[in-house]
Amino acid sequence: MQDMGGQKSASGTVAIYQGAKLSDVIKGTGSFPGVEPGGLTPGQSVTVTGAGGKSVTFTYDQITNGSFTTYDSSGNVTTPAGGLASTPVIGLAYMVSGNMLSNGPPGPLELGILYGQQLFTDSSYWITSVNQITVTGP
Repeated sequence: MQDMGGQKSASGTVAIYQGAKLSDVIKGTGSFPGVEPGGLTPGQSVTVTGAGGKSVTFTYDQITNGSFTTYDSSGNVTTPAGGLASTPVIGLAYMVSGNMLSNGPPGPLELGILYGQQLFTDSSYWITSVNQITVTGP
């Protein structure tokens, strides 16, 4: 997966991230088993935690439908342009702007909301140095 993403409260630049969809990591793909082999079900949520203790919990709806507020480069709330690029993906990135994330902050995995177009999301959804993913619910 390769998409763009940026944080509203960060430097104001959009970078190109490469990584895996959080939903694929949870479900597993090919020979890599996931924590929920059948994928997420309604009522479940996922908490992602970083090395600094910061965590964010995503609902089933956010993971499957991409329900996030998006902003343009001026910080104004905007609606993504139509088409496939308008669907956000919660991604676990291992590479940004063509460079592997380091083992120190913010790497080696960073979680963020990614689009096929230049949009920003609230920085509260971004986690650096991801070290734990927990699925809860029925």
